[in-house]
Amino acid sequence: MYPKETRPHQILTRRVLEAARKDAAILDCGCGRDAGWLKRLAPSFGFAAGFDFEIDPAASDALTPLVQADAHAAPLRDASVDVIVTKNTVEHFADPAAVYREFHRVLRPDGRLFVLTVNQWFPPILAARWMPHSLRQRINARATDSAPEDTFPAYYRANTMSALTALGREAGFVVEGLEYLSNHPEYFMFSPTAYRCWAVIERALLRRRMFAGLRHFMLATYRKPGTGASGSGT
Repeated sequence: MYPKETRPHQILTRRVLEAARKDAAILDCGCGRDAGWLKRLAPSFGFAAGFDFEIDPAASDALTPLVQADAHAAPLRDASVDVIVTKNTVEHFADPAAVYREFHRVLRPDGRLFVLTVNQWFPPILAARWMPHSLRQRINARATDSAPEDTFPAYYRANTMSALTALGREAGFVVEGLEYLSNHPEYFMFSPTAYRCWAVIERALLRRRMFAGLRHFMLATYRKPGTGASGSGT
């Protein structure tokens, strides 16, 4: 029902690899403790680095250096990377406009920014917005077997198409693509019955164009204009 190649993270991976070059540098903002995804992509780039709130020092090495840092103040020089990826992260930014400005600062001209994030109108996310953080931690622990400390506070200040568009343009990016993506019912994996019920809803309703705005994920692609180019876009 949900082939791996149709899932949002696989779609993101394909898009990023299309932008890969052996002389390009990639940054994974919110790479996770061990940066497993980044390390799988690193051979396609000339340089790969990542940062997150919490990093496993043992996972950092000369080929893929990892830094514990906050995206609101990226520990990188101006115009130092060609590709930035952030996945399942922007909902945790207290000031997403400041983060987007940092992304723009550290990208080289014609560099790409890929943002994969949850849609705040996806019904389970809409419900989660009203939950205490401690309850969200317990639900995520049961549904995805994640540790409580891996469920960070969420603000959802960049989790609509209009917000992603405005943030990109205000930071000086050209908005090259915006799309809603479906996903298998991962929030309901704790119960086969709940999983199957939501799969029916997703396949019967959310795959219809008129209900696309209720799908689980959004993928935004931006480009930093080249020298002398305008930052406006469609």
